[in-house]
Amino acid sequence: MPKTKNKPMRNLFFWIAAGILIIILWSFVQSPTLAKKDITFSQFMTEVEARKVEEVTIQDNQIRGKFTDGQTFRTVLPAGYADLIKILRDNGVNIVVKDTSRSPIFALLISWFPILLMVFFWIFFMRQMQSG
Repeated sequence: MPKTKNKPMRNLFFWIAAGILIIILWSFVQSPTLAKKDITFSQFMTEVEARKVEEVTIQDNQIRGKFTDGQTFRTVLPAGYADLIKILRDNGVNIVVKDTSRSPIFALLISWFPILLMVFFWIFFMRQMQSG
């Protein structure tokens, strides 16, 4: 008899572990797969002036971008560098500025909410089927 009490609990742990694994795999699939190369700001400016930078995304003090050969990079924007936008425009770089008014935790919750909701309903229905 004790084995039957332990089995549903073990099944529940198995499905929770499987759900966590699926969520982790989903996170890897959703994250950018291109390798980002960390470069210094001086290297970044040299590449911009050589017209080797195709696009940049500026968010807070982070600059992420793409070279003309398709390789991605990231660097840190120094505080008070007001001439950057003008230099980028003069060298034909496509500029994207992202708003950071939303909390990263809020964005994380929004992206994970549908998955967690599906896992909750799946567990709920599995328990209902076992009791009936």
